[in-house]
Amino acid sequence: MDTEQASYKDDLLAQGIAAVTFQLGHNPEELALETGLKAQVKEYLETLKSLPDSWRDELLSELESKLLAEDKP
Repeated sequence: MDTEQASYKDDLLAQGIAAVTFQLGHNPEELALETGLKAQVKEYLETLKSLPDSWRDELLSELESKLLAEDKP
């Protein structure tokens, strides 16, 4: 994997963490008002769908690990 691909994957991971963290911090009523966030999350998910399976699996695994690590005191 070249540097550009690694950077792209890092950016996708950061976007996923930001989207999930934001969702966890808001109740559904507030989230419903955040149409910009919904569009961003939808775009992120569409991007994940377009990635090769190995990339997607790796990103989702890293995302899960990072979110679980942030949740621990």
